[in-house]
Amino acid sequence: MKKPLLTTFAFTARGLLPAALPARQAADWRWFVCLAGGLLCLCFLRPGLSWGVPANPKPVELSQPDGTRIKISLKGDEFYHWNEDDKGYTVFKDTAT
Repeated sequence: MKKPLLTTFAFTARGLLPAALPARQAADWRWFVCLAGGLLCLCFLRPGLSWGVPANPKPVELSQPDGTRIKISLKGDEFYHWNEDDKGYTVFKDTAT
């Protein structure tokens, strides 16, 4: 006689179990499903917390169109960021130059 496929499920007092597995194997199967589901939750439901980084606080020396050099620091994170000079003033780039 052929063994039944594991695609058949039965509702029991212990939960939804594959009908082809004995009770002990079904308990092992449930632990695997719980572990796999927990790992999926850790990997896919919380990626924003693990990928967000603050801006690099080290100043960079840049030259202006007239040749003067200033030190600029990047502030903020990946969603809200701006540039400041060494005195704390916000620096904007002129798109015309």
